[in-house]
Amino acid sequence: MVSTIKNFDQLPIALKVEEMAQVLGISRKLAYQLVRQDDFPAVRVGKKRIVIPTTKLKEWINKKAQDPSTDVRLF
Repeated sequence: MVSTIKNFDQLPIALKVEEMAQVLGISRKLAYQLVRQDDFPAVRVGKKRIVIPTTKLKEWINKKAQDPSTDVRLF
């Protein structure tokens, strides 16, 4: 599904963690580390499902890109 996406506007309203990893070109493990960060826009649905609203993901990426002092720490 994600491999056919040509731009951000073609993404669904929310992504699963694995789909978000594909979009960002990162590993599944790294994606799960991201969703555990306090400032990351992940939404827990029920006890186990995690989704990432695409508009919030785009905002998060833009915020990180505009402010070089905001570092993404994954350890």
